Amino acid sequence: MTNPFDDIPPGRVDQLLDRLNEARIGPDTKMQCKVCWWVYDPEEGCEEWDIPPGTPFTELPEHFTCPGCGNDKTSFLVKDDE
Repeated sequence: MTNPFDDIPPGRVDQLLDRLNEARIGPDTKMQCKVCWWVYDPEEGCEEWDIPPGTPFTELPEHFTCPGCGNDKTSFLVKDDE
């Protein structure tokens, strides 16, 4: 059986955590910026970036930045709705 993390170099905990976090992000998952708390909702898309409604966070361009504060995609966390 192969390990899904075999391609991550030893000692690269950051890459392992990124991979695990990505696995938690579904097509309808809302994501929240941990700096300014702006929320990306796939149902709404992002008007500032011309991202159409229905676009999952995982399909945003790599150069996407938070419209609220300008930080990159790594600044986003899964939003737990209460």
